[in-house]
Amino acid sequence: MKKAIYKPTNQNTIILSQTDGYCEILLDNDYKTVSIDDLAFEDEQVKFSTLDELKENIFINCIKNPLSDILYSYNTNRLTPEPHQYKPLIKFLNSENSRVLIADEVGLGKTIEAGMIYKEIDRREELKVSLIIVPSSLTLKWQEELAIRFDEHFDIYKTNQFISFIDEFDRYSTSRLFNEKIIVSYHTLRNERVIQKLEESFFEVDFLIMDEAHTMRNYETSTFKSGQMITSRSEHILFLTATPVQNSLSDLFNILSLLDNDYFKDFDYFQKMIRPNATIHRLIALIRNSHSLDEIKAFAQEHISNEFPTELQEIFNDIATIQSLPSSKKVEFIDRLTQADHLSFIINRTKKKDVGRSLPRNATSIIVEINEAEQEYYDAVIAFVKFIYPHVPQGFITIMPERMVSSSMLASLESFKKLQKSGKLLVSDVDDLDAEYEDYTIEHEAKRYLDNIIYKGEAIGESDSKFLRFEEVLRDLDSQNIKQKILFSFFKKTLDYLEPKLQKLGYSVGKIHGDFSTEERFAKVKAFKRGEFDILLSSEVGSEGLDMQFCNVVLERGRAFDYTQTVS
Repeated sequence: MKKAIYKPTNQNTIILSQTDGYCEILLDNDYKTVSIDDLAFEDEQVKFSTLDELKENIFINCIKNPLSDILYSYNTNRLTPEPHQYKPLIKFLNSENSRVLIADEVGLGKTIEAGMIYKEIDRREELKVSLIIVPSSLTLKWQEELAIRFDEHFDIYKTNQFISFIDEFDRYSTSRLFNEKIIVSYHTLRNERVIQKLEESFFEVDFLIMDEAHTMRNYETSTFKSGQMITSRSEHILFLTATPVQNSLSDLFNILSLLDNDYFKDFDYFQKMIRPNATIHRLIALIRNSHSLDEIKAFAQEHISNEFPTELQEIFNDIATIQSLPSSKKVEFIDRLTQADHLSFIINRTKKKDVGRSLPRNATSIIVEINEAEQEYYDAVIAFVKFIYPHVPQGFITIMPERMVSSSMLASLESFKKLQKSGKLLVSDVDDLDAEYEDYTIEHEAKRYLDNIIYKGEAIGESDSKFLRFEEVLRDLDSQNIKQKILFSFFKKTLDYLEPKLQKLGYSVGKIHGDFSTEERFAKVKAFKRGEFDILLSSEVGSEGLDMQFCNVVLERGRAFDYTQTVS
């Protein structure tokens, strides 16, 4: 450990770090960054230390490496983490309330980061109940990842098993040592019997992970209510999502209120608190990307605002008045600005460009020209929608008839025929994992619109302009020797319609949607990865968390969700 004399005050000091002509020193029990020219270094030579010097060195090492930065789980995992994957771990260990939202972009290893945090806490504490909550389609993926990468073996519980375990916990928690590692789905968690059981129970969770946490963004749903129920009785909590804001800022607030209800209570205060964040991160980007000093200073000067906290105003003023910006100052300002973000203590957000993984993506919209009969059918559907719009819940109207038609006209015709017979819009036709809607009964006056839809649809015959254009796209991809393709659709009937038509063209086709069991879906994805299918047809069950980066092309019929969650 280097020692030196700080020339301006002639004090002995310890060198903590050194970079670009600057040193970080310990002086008067505080950290200080000084020019290397202000230090007189002691001659380095091997010598015996006295007991007091040994104690001093140990003390300094403890200051440099506080307990939260000592990893008890180091070298206990079956992987070599990348540097950015340590960031959430250190943030969690430094957290005052053991709560962090990992919002890294897709493909940066949120599952690995969560596993690293779990292993570390498991080494530090005696965890009686560890619970992971994920979409149904991801239960097997999480079980496999934790076993392979971390040698941690979790059991997947269905609804009845989970209820039985809660009963068991209530009976024996004071007389028996528990070491339970459980994975359940959101579907299980929001089951009415599970919610009732939790309300009656004193069940507690020592470590909770909730993947795809954006599924809880709507506070009016049973998913949000069940999230409240389980987080309120959990000690350590990790939320994972690549898309914390999907529609509005209230999405993020609702998620954070579940994560830390004591801190995130009032939405108006939350909005005021994070108002400076966009400006903060724009300035960080200017500094990090080595923009000119004049540009950085001008931005800081322009955005000094009395509405900002005093601390932030001081940072902006310091930047606006600097004469030079060496590397040490860049690091200092980036650190100060990051700390000024009032969400930095609870959110970890790493982007691909931050770790050098920004890959090119070529997104193309395929234009389809429909024929006259198809246009008349589409117009009939729009007329129907306009008629029922005042009577149908708004969220429901955004996902049903228009999207059915845009996904596949001939497949949607079958749905409208079913609607004509039953008189109900059936939610079961849609694979929306987040939605909690009910079937809607059509009023009698709407049936004449339905009759017109069926009449116009029958007039289309076997013509399908969209499929013919789709075939052209596939043949073009084949000519480029592009093998594996995945197609997403919101509607199961579209997938059922496409499967035999694609097989008739000579393609080997796999299919997954909500009617398949989790085990069947998982097996299909693995078979697709092995090259057993040319095309995988998938509903939303394949759009979250399943690793399909091996795919070459993503196609979608009527965009309804963010499939970049899966293919990145």
